[in-house]
Amino acid sequence: MSSSSVSANYRQTADSTWQQDRGLMGKGTSHRLGASWNGRWKNQISSDLSAEYSLDETREPNQRYPDGIFRKLSTSRKLSTSMSYSFSAPKGLVINLGRLGKRRFRFTSSLSTSLRAEYTQSEMKSNSPGSREMEASRQTQEFSVAPSASYLFSRSIKGNLAMEYGFNNDRISSVNNWRRFSLNASVDIQF
Repeated sequence: MSSSSVSANYRQTADSTWQQDRGLMGKGTSHRLGASWNGRWKNQISSDLSAEYSLDETREPNQRYPDGIFRKLSTSRKLSTSMSYSFSAPKGLVINLGRLGKRRFRFTSSLSTSLRAEYTQSEMKSNSPGSREMEASRQTQEFSVAPSASYLFSRSIKGNLAMEYGFNNDRISSVNNWRRFSLNASVDIQF
């Protein structure tokens, strides 16, 4: 490993909503906690890892609820990682052709690849009229992975390939479930 760095952050915010003729309409608090690591390796390889936790709470006056307060609580946990690799051959490549010996193919080329993955777990809770207990209205798990590659064969020819797959599952309601897959390929030629 040639270099490594670690960082962390925390943020807290609070807000209130007022109406001139009705007074206080609601209060909200938000907490964000995150940490990340970045490492650079030999042979043009780099990797990243990050984690984040968030909590949001709102309180709104409503006489239909216990203590006259409607509460909503949202939490989220996210973990993401990525890795990239670059390779270049400014003088071409040397290929062993067996009995024919080694042959050098002269051209300018470079290859860049990357892989990114994310996982998020979130939950939303709120109280109901006549009860102080918080009940979950949404519990989701979301995952995505996205590999990509870019190859520069010469100064005028470049190829790109990117793929992404992801899904979201809600334990409370399947209406919020989805699957996604995409594949993109392109070749750029400059004249």
